[in-house]
Amino acid sequence: MYQDELLDAGGLYELGGAWVRFDAGALVSKVAFASDFSAVEIRNLPQGSTVAFVQELLEDVGMPTQGLDIALFEQPVCKRYNAIVKAEDSMFAKTASSKLATYITYRGLQAFPVPPALPASQSPQVDCRVVHCSWARPTRSAKLLFSTENAANELLKRAMDGTLMVLGSRVQASVEGSQDRRIVQLTGLLDTAEAPDVVAAIPESDRPLKVLVKVADHACDLEYNASVVKTMLQRFGPVTRWVLPPSNDTQRFHAYGLFQEESMARNAAAALHEKLLPFGKATTLSVSIVASVKFKLLDQIYKWIRSRIVAQQPFWEREQTYFHEGRPEGHFRCLRLEGEDHDSVARARHFVEKAMSGDIVRLEAKDVRFCSLFAQDMPTGVLGTLEWACNVLIVPDLRRSLFRIYGDDELDQETVETIATALQKRVPESHAIDLNGDPTSGLNCPACFCEPEEPVRMSCGHVYCGPCFVRCCEAEMRASKEFQIRCPTDTDRGGLCGKAFSLTELQESLPSGLFEQVLKKSFESYVSRRPAELAYCATPDCDQVYRILPPDSDHPGIFTCNKCLRSVCTICQDPHPEGPCTGLERDPNSVLDKKTKRQLGIKDCPRCSRMMEKSDGCDHMICGCGAHVCWVCLSSFDTSAECYNHLQRVHRGIYFH
Repeated sequence: MYQDELLDAGGLYELGGAWVRFDAGALVSKVAFASDFSAVEIRNLPQGSTVAFVQELLEDVGMPTQGLDIALFEQPVCKRYNAIVKAEDSMFAKTASSKLATYITYRGLQAFPVPPALPASQSPQVDCRVVHCSWARPTRSAKLLFSTENAANELLKRAMDGTLMVLGSRVQASVEGSQDRRIVQLTGLLDTAEAPDVVAAIPESDRPLKVLVKVADHACDLEYNASVVKTMLQRFGPVTRWVLPPSNDTQRFHAYGLFQEESMARNAAAALHEKLLPFGKATTLSVSIVASVKFKLLDQIYKWIRSRIVAQQPFWEREQTYFHEGRPEGHFRCLRLEGEDHDSVARARHFVEKAMSGDIVRLEAKDVRFCSLFAQDMPTGVLGTLEWACNVLIVPDLRRSLFRIYGDDELDQETVETIATALQKRVPESHAIDLNGDPTSGLNCPACFCEPEEPVRMSCGHVYCGPCFVRCCEAEMRASKEFQIRCPTDTDRGGLCGKAFSLTELQESLPSGLFEQVLKKSFESYVSRRPAELAYCATPDCDQVYRILPPDSDHPGIFTCNKCLRSVCTICQDPHPEGPCTGLERDPNSVLDKKTKRQLGIKDCPRCSRMMEKSDGCDHMICGCGAHVCWVCLSSFDTSAECYNHLQRVHRGIYFH
């Protein structure tokens, strides 16, 4: 609803660009990144298809199906089904689509990778899969002969001032040679420009005696030229969307292509930028990555911050960063920033994010989570009265026990303090356990060994002073050992249990701000203990984390930071826009790299990874380890009969090729 680094969805929290799950004691149990997921769409499944049928298809080509998320969609027109299969495996989509392409039993079956649906996120979503391509329109040149040098000089002066326009397009002018200063050459004329158009752009008193227009340097065929550019891009991966927008640019043609993966877009931009095009004598292609940042927030909040965002638009547009306001969808609205200057986009993103977060008010010794007073949204209620009096919007964040204040403009400190004082008076004091008559009331606080003040009872049965429990958690945050908050064990003073506190009781017993610090500290401890697996973004003070991939990884590791938009290779941990990491091609367990294997027609046994080469015969292979392997999709079997049955049923014969 607004920008928030934490997202509690059944124990799943968003920290550092990752989805983190915590166990008892705030111990990190799992960390997942968007790059860990992939999905494949399977089209034209037969009528009556079920989830079990999709699983069988995948198993037939040797794909494990445990843990897959399979969603089926019926196509009413043709009575067929489509399925989207998601896995927490970065290579699942590529492998599945490749293997299903060999499944020719069902005609028309198609499978290709698609962006996976990810866990819910309140962080802005960054997408760098779009490339902007542009190339010069075909141009003409002209030679002009003037009666005097003064007339020629006037034309040159207009060209230098940028006011010489022909058919609405700015053109350049120069003196040809040094013998006759009356001859001027014009370049950059549109391919439709003729001699009368050139003459019409010159004042009548200075018009030339003669004008000679040369033909364009290449044919002006946008559709053909665009198809050539698209074909060049497709060498780096599937272009799933291709757009030729209408443009008022009289100098260049523009096109936008959407790749399946960011790494494909970056490799294409690195290889094709400023590359000579097949058409035109000296026409080069410009290719750049377009960064897009999407925000989702309550439409009610956007109405209050819109004026500030709109006021910034002229500054952003001067840096070629553009803001798009989506239509309301229910109670929410989506906003988008995009541009080719990623630093400019990152600065605009920070501004929008700050406006979305509002002015934060935390109350001392108060816990809004347990206060039903603010669970209502009535104009006559406490919040409605304050909003009307101060001309603001107040949004209670019950989970984090704070309030967010929004105004038409940035609020001054006096207004924020006035609202904070009013809220402080209306919110009741935090609850405490009444130990009167409780059989355990004689127990002392395990931290200070005194009768508990502001007592909090934990699930293990021990009762702490409220302030002592807070200090125990703060002490754990400073410890260097593995992070986990437990009831302390001290056999000399009563034999305390050492049980890890559940995440729920930590959240209920700690102030919301401290609970967030506990989770962040636990995550930081988890990351710091895994330097070979996880790393922070290299931008100073950026807290985003990514997963480091091994040198032999098949996944093209590109990490683009959600906050600063800095890109880095997740294999070598350095930015190298010149092309893919060399680690992608080298297999340390083989004397041959993967590219060479493909060229020689060598494949690895799916069971033992030994190299196999097929020189002749059918698609049934027997590896030295005893596995019977399908050469087409590399499924493995225990007997030759099973392999032959698979070839007949899935690939419609033992000679697929």
